[in-house]
Amino acid sequence: MPASSRRDGLQAAFAGIDVGGTAIKIGIVDERQNVVGHQRVRTADYPTPAAAVEQVHRLVEQSLNTLGGLSLQAVGLASPGLMADHCLQETSNLGGWEGVRLRELIERTFGRPVAVVNDAVAAAVAEHHVRRIPSLCLITLGTGVGCGLIIDDRPFTGHSGFGGELGHVVVDARPDARLCPCGRPGHLEAYAGAGGVVQTAQERLQGAASRLATLPVHELTPEILFHAAEGGDAVALDVVAATAEKLAIAIAGVAHVLGPLTFLLGGAMTFGGARSAVGRGFMRSIRQQVERLSLREIHRHLSIDFSSLGNDAGVIGAALIARRSALGPDSLRTSP
Repeated sequence: MPASSRRDGLQAAFAGIDVGGTAIKIGIVDERQNVVGHQRVRTADYPTPAAAVEQVHRLVEQSLNTLGGLSLQAVGLASPGLMADHCLQETSNLGGWEGVRLRELIERTFGRPVAVVNDAVAAAVAEHHVRRIPSLCLITLGTGVGCGLIIDDRPFTGHSGFGGELGHVVVDARPDARLCPCGRPGHLEAYAGAGGVVQTAQERLQGAASRLATLPVHELTPEILFHAAEGGDAVALDVVAATAEKLAIAIAGVAHVLGPLTFLLGGAMTFGGARSAVGRGFMRSIRQQVERLSLREIHRHLSIDFSSLGNDAGVIGAALIARRSALGPDSLRTSP
């Protein structure tokens, strides 16, 4: 039954849950695809996935009661890592979640149909829905580095379902390349994920004249780096440029394999994004490096920009995928 024709007079609602290494974001999306309720909890506060899901269920119920007039139809869960058979097979940022049959756990808890999807794919679905462009590559920068591909209006994850793991593409093939959190050397996530950016700063601070050098190692965070860069700190700005260089290597590689795409950068690790002079400089550096690395005709058709939905993209995308799962593919179509 279409969402707008419910006999009980309640509007259909869909819950989107975006699980990250740092936080779990929860959104309620109404039948017009607006986020009408939003909450966030720390992932580390829950000892097991089951405990986290129970708390998320309580928060969703509270939101629905507060909002009123809504009936939950389905739940979408977005999670980092490799998914197979609705089970998280491999992730470097969610200790204790591997091997958990997430769809079954959430269906038991919520009593609703559940769709489980990679978090970057969910964010890409949301951006695609808003932008209405046929193909895009969304790179999410946070605790880790995720990638969601939309090709010809469809999410693309390859034959195995594991495609799009851009965070684990090699961008440094030297024998002494830095280890990624997954344990392999030279991956993009080792340089552009939150921990990798901090490690770059620690390396560049050795003997450097920077106020950051006076901080204890454990106090150096991406947020402190960002504020130092805003203040003109040379080491912090150098870290931003080094991160841009590694991202450009990965973007140029994808562009040459799949043909020109729209590339979007999202997540918490974009150095302020378009709202910040540092973020805009970060984007300029990426574009310049991609141009340097790319064939002229490939580069001429590329578009590289920041995402438009910010940290809500994963929540919205998970809810949209849940909606499509419950109501059919046509439910995601928007009027021109």
